[in-house]
Amino acid sequence: MPPSNMLSLADLKQVLREMQLKLQELKDFNKELTEENKILKANQPKRKKKGQNVSEEHMAFDEDICLCGCKYGACYEMFALDRQLLQHPNPTFAPPLNEPSRYEMQASAESALIAELFSLFLSHIHHLVWDNHFADIVSNILF
Repeated sequence: MPPSNMLSLADLKQVLREMQLKLQELKDFNKELTEENKILKANQPKRKKKGQNVSEEHMAFDEDICLCGCKYGACYEMFALDRQLLQHPNPTFAPPLNEPSRYEMQASAESALIAELFSLFLSHIHHLVWDNHFADIVSNILF
């Protein structure tokens, strides 16, 4: 292609036409990609919101769990219990609250924390302690 000051009017029209065709090709390609993105986005799996798959039975006790969780945080522990610790059953014997042996060993400390939790929460909530929804609610309250 000769320098731009040497191009004739016919040459400029030809270059303009080529550029318009190239632009139209790019617009068509862009439209195809946009449609493909829409299809991919529509087929993408939807994420469930937190707590959306919780049964109504568990949600019925949310208010009680919140109330008892606040009491637990104020009276016993300011921090949420480890989720693995919540999987342990209610201990049949835990050292009394006023004895230093309560926190001497890791196992006795864990059983004491679990005993405190079960003593504060209402008995009709005890079967929910092992549920993830329970742990989520208590963790949100204490943090």
